[in-house]
Amino acid sequence: MQIISSGSSGSRFGFHLLVFGLAYFLGMPGLARAEVEPGAFRPQAGRPVWEMPPLDPGYLSRAKVFASIKLGSDKVSGRGFKEGDEIFNCLYAYLHPQSEYRDDPRVLARLRRLLEPRFAGYVAGENLNDLGSVFQAQYAYMMLKQHRPEVVADRAEAWDRGARNVAEHILNDRRLVFEDRVLGALWLMADIRFGMAVYFAGVAIGDREIQAQAAGAIDLLMPRAVIGDGGTHYLGFQNEVPTYHEVSIGYLAWWWTLTGSPTVGEAILKSLPYVPLSVEPSGFQEQSTAIPYDHKYNGIRGQHAALLKAYLTGDGYNYFFGREVEFNPKPAFALLLAVYHRRGLEAKSPPSGFVVHDRAIHGPRGRFENWGFVATGRDPQTPGPEHVFAGYQGAMCGKGTFVGAFMTGPPLKGGSLHAALDGVTVRVRHKPGLETDWQRGHKHRFLTQDERTSTLARPVFGTLAASYRLSDRRSATATPDWGPGTGWLGRQLWLMTPERIVGLVQVYAESEQRAYGLDTRAVLTTGRRNVSGVWRELVQPRPHAYRLGDLELRKHAASFRGPEAVERFGVMKHPEDDFSAQITWSDQRHEGPDTPTVYPAGTTRWTLLEVGPSDRGEARAVNLNPEDPVWAVLEVEAAEGLYRVIHNLSDHPQRYAAGFASKSGSVSLHAEWLKGGRRPLRVEDGRASIDLAVPAHGHAVVVDGPEPGSHRGETLYFEDVFDAASGARITP
Repeated sequence: MQIISSGSSGSRFGFHLLVFGLAYFLGMPGLARAEVEPGAFRPQAGRPVWEMPPLDPGYLSRAKVFASIKLGSDKVSGRGFKEGDEIFNCLYAYLHPQSEYRDDPRVLARLRRLLEPRFAGYVAGENLNDLGSVFQAQYAYMMLKQHRPEVVADRAEAWDRGARNVAEHILNDRRLVFEDRVLGALWLMADIRFGMAVYFAGVAIGDREIQAQAAGAIDLLMPRAVIGDGGTHYLGFQNEVPTYHEVSIGYLAWWWTLTGSPTVGEAILKSLPYVPLSVEPSGFQEQSTAIPYDHKYNGIRGQHAALLKAYLTGDGYNYFFGREVEFNPKPAFALLLAVYHRRGLEAKSPPSGFVVHDRAIHGPRGRFENWGFVATGRDPQTPGPEHVFAGYQGAMCGKGTFVGAFMTGPPLKGGSLHAALDGVTVRVRHKPGLETDWQRGHKHRFLTQDERTSTLARPVFGTLAASYRLSDRRSATATPDWGPGTGWLGRQLWLMTPERIVGLVQVYAESEQRAYGLDTRAVLTTGRRNVSGVWRELVQPRPHAYRLGDLELRKHAASFRGPEAVERFGVMKHPEDDFSAQITWSDQRHEGPDTPTVYPAGTTRWTLLEVGPSDRGEARAVNLNPEDPVWAVLEVEAAEGLYRVIHNLSDHPQRYAAGFASKSGSVSLHAEWLKGGRRPLRVEDGRASIDLAVPAHGHAVVVDGPEPGSHRGETLYFEDVFDAASGARITP
């Protein structure tokens, strides 16, 4: 086996760059801010899709562009992502005018060796939607038919049938996406690849109707999956982790490169804030806001997508993250980065010490050196405010947690994560027997549906209030029809400050219920075996407190009547991966897991938790209304001040009136519906009075503290905080 490399000479690599559509690019709505380097390639609508973009001869990693090609090897699996990347790179090595391997018969032999088993399967009706390579195979066949028809002439009749089988299968299988164009059904990281497979299969066989169906969905539907502050949907309305975001952006960028689609180009640039917001400067990718059981902790932090965006726009924040892979790009991105390479970029260090409202997750993000938190208010069941249309529910499951928190530190394997709060939820065991999958919950129900969630982000604190129904669904049974759900309601109320997060987590029986178990579940993790982080001992420094690394979880109080328990397991369900620790507070006293309990209507169980760096002093936290069916009220007092978070649990507006002794003499009330976001409260004889109307499922926060900054009423966003550090405004 020989691995070929483009080497350091390669006379063909020095061709002059072609200029396509520069004026068109600069004229695209929203893109005028992107400074374009003279002579750089930019896509142009209307170019033939079989034209290949020029490569920058000064690309710093030119030796990596064709390095994945296994020249002379006969070993082919016929599937897989690595072989898909090799097909693409083989094709460009063989055809591209700047490749020193152009028309090399050894490269052609390897390319055919990769394509033949795939098209044999397509002809036989097999692997028609192989995610790893079906797009690359159709694109390669189309390009060979266009540029070197003689090398596929002996296969053209059969391979045409295979290409048609691929297109017709995907269009039928993903009808909701490609025919009905339903955003709630979109699986972005997969459907962009399937769509390009259909399109280039249509070009190869000359079927314009097939081409139009694919292009319409890609150009008109898929850009709508770029949301808020640059996040992207996973399946339905779930948020993608940075791992999948990188995949989605990479394939969208290839579509834009090959077709010049203005809508897709705009979507890519709208995603600029995503990596700077969701990846810590030290390299940890936040996971808690993503799909509940597809956390990665794998070191793929969107660096390649960030580098591509930096090349496109000159943005220093994305270059800060992307420069890590500039000299060692993976094969899936090497060609793309060679097309858009830009010299002379300067990295800008992302700021710290802030709380912002992240539009991608509809909730607050806080970053404070090596500690941070996040709370997601986005409902994966329904479209967000970016999507003005009625109707279709997301085809994926609900949320597994509303909050996450993390500690970072010196680099470890796969990143800088030292410990994280991976999730908090209430669970109902609906079947007897032992649980076999802690992540998906085969015996438990804990996912959300029918959410009523509100959040606040203020410069020095954030809050979240949620009421939801526990769903009957889990990933393996997800369908567009959510069904009525269970008879249990979950309720969560969280306060987040630069020192800690504190949450009141409740479960409520709407009617008489029968259950084999009832508990609150919190998961701490330090990473993933053989991939990221290190295994750490879970220690108990005192009763009802657990420390994993430098992150500590404390239980202040609970009405659950059973024991605390600890289970070790792994993110990816590997039998030797026990980097995660699950702590549960159960309502069972002595009955076994096969003994059901009948809970009367109105039964409420609750747990009051605090999570933060272990060196912070413990707060005073109180559930002020433990049995109230209308109000959940959480009071937290620490050195930084006193907070009272008030949540209307009902479906109707309610008036809340109360008084308390002020310790600072400076009290303010915060709520989204207040003018300016806040109003001061009068303090007389050392007492403050609260009297306000709270909308259905809304919440408000009372702050009693001496620091003027704790009473600021404005909400900060990405451009407010990141501008201050860079001087360069980035507005999607």
